[in-house]
Amino acid sequence: MSKPAYLVEADGVNITKQIADRLLSLTVVDEAEQLSDRVEIVLDDRDKLLEIPKSGTWLKVYLGYAEGGKLPVYMGTYAVDDLTLSNGPRSMVVRATALETAPAMKDSRTQSWHDTTLGEIARTIASRSGLELRIVGDVGSIPIKHEDQTAESDIAFLTRLARRLKITAKPIDKALWITRRASDIPATPGVELAQRIVKGDEVSDWRATIKNRGAYSRVKARYFDQDEKKEKLLTVGPEDGNLQTFEEKQLYKTRDEAQRAADSRLQSLQSGEVTIDFSMEGDPEFTAEGQVTLQDFRALVDGTWYIRNVTHKFDGNGYRTTVTCGTKGEANNDWSAGRGENDKRSASEKGSLLCKTAQQLRGFSTQGGPDGGRNTCAWAVNRVFQKAGLTTPWGGSNYVPDAEAALRRSGAQQVSGPEPGAIAIFTDGGNPPQAHIGIVTCDGGRVISNSSSRPTRTRLASPSEYQGFYSGPIRYYRLK
Repeated sequence: MSKPAYLVEADGVNITKQIADRLLSLTVVDEAEQLSDRVEIVLDDRDKLLEIPKSGTWLKVYLGYAEGGKLPVYMGTYAVDDLTLSNGPRSMVVRATALETAPAMKDSRTQSWHDTTLGEIARTIASRSGLELRIVGDVGSIPIKHEDQTAESDIAFLTRLARRLKITAKPIDKALWITRRASDIPATPGVELAQRIVKGDEVSDWRATIKNRGAYSRVKARYFDQDEKKEKLLTVGPEDGNLQTFEEKQLYKTRDEAQRAADSRLQSLQSGEVTIDFSMEGDPEFTAEGQVTLQDFRALVDGTWYIRNVTHKFDGNGYRTTVTCGTKGEANNDWSAGRGENDKRSASEKGSLLCKTAQQLRGFSTQGGPDGGRNTCAWAVNRVFQKAGLTTPWGGSNYVPDAEAALRRSGAQQVSGPEPGAIAIFTDGGNPPQAHIGIVTCDGGRVISNSSSRPTRTRLASPSEYQGFYSGPIRYYRLK
């Protein structure tokens, strides 16, 4: 049997031998969609002689098995952003997040796209970001009648567009991939991987949770008819069904978009919301956003599933891989999906989750919030926290002063300026002063918030633009 092996480079220098007798564990987490992949290395700091890495140090990580002199499998390149030192027992924990594939995709841009296709939009974005474009199948021919990109980065714009069209768009290792199925993207550039098949006797333990299976027989979706200049509604599924009808929250721009969204939603609802976790002997070929076929588990568990998260862990007990798979989550899932599962992440990871989730949810209506959609800026931020799997320090309050007071009590750090995922608090000069709350975008230059008085409006603007409405100083808080 092959022996598990790893290799770590720091700023281009192979440090595997230097840390070999100190390594307690090496964990690589591969996340789906826009969540940041990350690595955690735990080292024995028994004599306090370990060199402390600087923030921003590049780590290249390989993990797998020693076979015929070959290197283990390349897992990714990460930038150190978090360090923990402790004495019980004495150890050093180094945490790093995946480097951006194309930093230029985070630059804010304003552009209108008219009478074009998804492929042409992707081609333009890939070109100005220095990426090779990889379009799988006919997805590039999807027509785009009109779309505004207003003070929005290319990656945020493309992600928003992809979610609405129910497709996958992702930059990976110098290429921009556009496809209907995430499994069409190979885990290693240029290497097409077969769909993974796992049999029940290959795993050490597994667990499946199935919710709302067959609870809905129909799906309704709204769209705007450009010719008649009004909203219309379409329904998919049998009209004589006895079960509930699921209604999409989003207003789609065309009938075709609404039809695709409704068809996709009905298909997923018929199988229910499925989450399956399993652990097995380490397998470096497992990656998030691919597909895995389970066989000989049991009825309702056997089948082909979307991989949401993969954790690879190497320690004194060997090398194990844990996979979370199931039905693919959508932007319109119930808000109750987030229950604080990410509360133990680092401050930088929480900031990344918040800014990405806020940008993904940009434009959702607060009509369902308190007071018919008014005074709901804090309510909207609460929804972002839930969707990001984070617990708000202020509980369920929709009152901005409560939020700020709780941030201070919880140990959140007030920072001097905007940073990705920071909570921004605004006040005007009124008596009493009116307060507003938002979240700093991932480029660190703008704040996104929902209007307190217009339930379908999301504001995305620079801090100086906000101060045209709120004359007081802006306070920024970084979660603990």
